[in-house]
Amino acid sequence: MNKKRSNLFLSFFLLIASAHELSAQDTSAMKRDTVPEATATQHIDYAPVQLMQKLPYSTFPALIDAKVAGVTSLSKSSEPGIPSWLLLRGLHAPVSKQSDIYAISPLYVVDGIPILQNHSFPFGIKQYDYERIGSETDITTAFNINDIASVQVLKDPADIAAYGVQGIDGVILITTQKPVAGKYRISVNMYGGVALQPHNIATTNGRYERDFRMPFYNLYATAQQRASFPGYLSDSSNAVYFGPGNWDDAFYQSGWQHSFNAAISGGTDKAYFRLGLGNIRESGIMRNTGLDRYNVSANIGMVPFDHFTVSTQIQLALTDRKRNTFLRERFAEQEYVPSLQAPLSPNVAYLDNYYSLLDRWSFDKNQDHFLAGSIAAAYELKNWQIRSTFLMNYHDNNRDVYYPTTINDGNNFASYFIGLDKRTAWQNQISYQPNLGDDVKLQLSGNANMQWDRRKYDYIKGYRGGSDFVKIIAGGSNPSFQDGTIFAYKDYLDHNLITFSGRAHLSVKNTYEADLVINREASSFFQNGYWWFTSPSIGLGWSLKDAFNLPEAFSVFKLKAAQGAAGVSSIMTLMATGRFIQLIMAITGRLLFLLTVLYQH
Repeated sequence: MNKKRSNLFLSFFLLIASAHELSAQDTSAMKRDTVPEATATQHIDYAPVQLMQKLPYSTFPALIDAKVAGVTSLSKSSEPGIPSWLLLRGLHAPVSKQSDIYAISPLYVVDGIPILQNHSFPFGIKQYDYERIGSETDITTAFNINDIASVQVLKDPADIAAYGVQGIDGVILITTQKPVAGKYRISVNMYGGVALQPHNIATTNGRYERDFRMPFYNLYATAQQRASFPGYLSDSSNAVYFGPGNWDDAFYQSGWQHSFNAAISGGTDKAYFRLGLGNIRESGIMRNTGLDRYNVSANIGMVPFDHFTVSTQIQLALTDRKRNTFLRERFAEQEYVPSLQAPLSPNVAYLDNYYSLLDRWSFDKNQDHFLAGSIAAAYELKNWQIRSTFLMNYHDNNRDVYYPTTINDGNNFASYFIGLDKRTAWQNQISYQPNLGDDVKLQLSGNANMQWDRRKYDYIKGYRGGSDFVKIIAGGSNPSFQDGTIFAYKDYLDHNLITFSGRAHLSVKNTYEADLVINREASSFFQNGYWWFTSPSIGLGWSLKDAFNLPEAFSVFKLKAAQGAAGVSSIMTLMATGRFIQLIMAITGRLLFLLTVLYQH
């Protein structure tokens, strides 16, 4: 579905410069391959990368949280690798269920590559949406913060206009470290530490639960309800539930954290390179949770003749996540709730028996593989620059699960999921910067981009296998699971996008600035008959610091205003076919509600 959205933005920047300490090192070499911290903090939309590199987190939202104005990070827990959500200036659409938030996440752009993120359409095959099916590992765990030189958060309509429908929720621009010509330079960065197990947690046992319920039963319960009072709370001599409530001794742990990163760069003015590798381990304080990530990066450039440059880069990541063993998540995955007449004991002496069965007979493997790469050719001639880039992004996530009969009322469960996301794109840009003097700078640019996306998944699950020793779903003449208890699902989603855009940026005496952007784009998710959409945006800026020659205590003092119209692309091809009717039925007591929703342009 294609609809218009107008934005009016007015911001007031006030940033007090802070003192920076430089360690005793070759500062000239430092400036060649990194973004100086003073430059990175000159704008309120830049994140402090050097500070982020010192934090022991594996997901990008956790690293940038509270570092940039207008950015909100949301997460269900502190479990390593769990999806975290970045919201730029809050919500622009209602969020009524877990899957809705996938449609309002910002666009990540790494060295010009728009990263393809997880999609919400696999939620459609599950009864509960507590978690997205699959590994549910945050896509940003693939980013190695030690390979990053700068992070810019775009929120203004004029800034995000160039990214069209993909950037409607904001854009995170990530620039990685670039090669440095000259002598070989080797850098090594590592740390280690321990996340300590929490102590002095106030826990409860069966006595507390019974004392809490009994007043309500005494005042309001019928005879039938009193007869159904939970049996495990009736016998106060039962040590399983009325013993010490010390379950936290088995659930919480101390976790080892470490990171190792190394890089080498060098070359000549005609050919240069940078190679990097890294590993991070973030162990959670919850039992058996943690994440391991391995990164490899390569950035190579060459100048075959004057004014012509060819460059290529690639980012590879493998992520292995150990996820929690919460009952709610297990029941949601297997879509089967065993008897809860005898719940887990709060006493560690008995709870350890459950964890022993879980560790011995079950497994939950979660792996992600990530690739982002591009090859670009650029030609510069006086005031002109022409650039053409072919890029690709690949991501797969896998989950292999088995729950044994010993913890599941005699019913075992196995499932396997693989999800694939692939993006290829061809980007072309031409820019012109005339000589108008030192006080006036004008840059004109035009872009023509084509993009092809494909998402797909395969999911199979089975119940009531023949033995806990056979933990896979196997077919043939002797299947491992009974007929009628195996269910398989698969689906795919394609999206094609064409974009033509033009931008003019004017700066006068570094005090006044203006931006004008016009986008013309076509999406296969737009409705039939409305394939093309035009979105203009304009932005104005006034630097009060330069206009009034304010003291150096003010690093930025700027007034900005922007307005623009942007297209909001539907997230499903179903809406692209035109109008359709969705029937939502709910039963509450004896009343039946029927809601008819009509979607149309």
